[in-house]
Amino acid sequence: MQMNIVTHEIDTVNSTITVQIEKNDYQEKVENALRSYRQKANIPGFRKGNVPLSLIKKMYGKVVLGETINELLSENLSKYIQEKQFKILGNPIPSENQAKIDFDNEENFDISFDIAFAPQFELDLKKEEIPYYKILIDDKMVENEIQRYTNHFGKTEIDQDLFDKVYGEGVVKSEEEFKQRIHDSIASSIENISENRFKTDAYTILTKKFDNLPFPETFLKRLIDAELKEKQSEEESDKLYLAMLENWKWIIIRNKIVESYEITINNDDLIPIVQEVALNHWMKQGIFNVSPEEFEASVKAIMQNEKAMQSIVLQVEESKIFDKIKSLANLSEQKISFDDFKKLKM
Repeated sequence: MQMNIVTHEIDTVNSTITVQIEKNDYQEKVENALRSYRQKANIPGFRKGNVPLSLIKKMYGKVVLGETINELLSENLSKYIQEKQFKILGNPIPSENQAKIDFDNEENFDISFDIAFAPQFELDLKKEEIPYYKILIDDKMVENEIQRYTNHFGKTEIDQDLFDKVYGEGVVKSEEEFKQRIHDSIASSIENISENRFKTDAYTILTKKFDNLPFPETFLKRLIDAELKEKQSEEESDKLYLAMLENWKWIIIRNKIVESYEITINNDDLIPIVQEVALNHWMKQGIFNVSPEEFEASVKAIMQNEKAMQSIVLQVEESKIFDKIKSLANLSEQKISFDDFKKLKM
């Protein structure tokens, strides 16, 4: 049976949801739970399973009713929010205006929750301009890396012995090839540094762009109190709110990008990351020669770990989001030396 649930809009980002629970919504569940208590109860003077139901109801009735109401609220509230496709921030929290529930004298209950909606906004990545720094590799960087190798291996000359120690016997056979290898290695590292800086700049520019969005400040401060399980001082509440506001902004921006540009994730996206996690697990234990069966078992274990997979899904989604930003935004490419790059403000 569908419960009666109504939404009262307070403003564009705040609403109250009231769940109307009637006796016939919970009566059968409560009675079944009490009968289950009766079968398990060990009460002096009665054989197990033969305690009068009236006594069980007197002893446990209010507790069972409360647990049943909470289960119904959780199940139906979540279902209602999903069906209405509400894009809410955080979780519903009990309404400040909720009257105390009287389980002793009432059979029907109206229970209200406050919710906050993500503010509405438009985002067109093609209109965004984001810097992209191409770090130049100079001879000094290559020479510094060579110096690092000579110091590490106690060498004074750049010779075949050094080449072999760095890359393996016979892999590199000339100084020119040695320097090229080092150059290519630096280039790979530099590319990762440029990519990370691009992600930082994209995050900063996009979150800054929406500084004036109408976030439900009062609700979010109450949400912080609820998550920390204690009310914060006004000063601490303001501090925590401002610290978390950037994160909330990024969450709604990334959700907007996922929705607007139809970003999806499938097993083909996840498997390589899962395999990498599994490999790192073995390597951290100093085990580098794992049988295919053991490796596959590790992959399967990770796939069955809900928390681990949630983290991996977020990682893959984040990567796809930045790939989409990079492919659509106007990149202001800037060539820069590594020394000047290190002086850039974050």
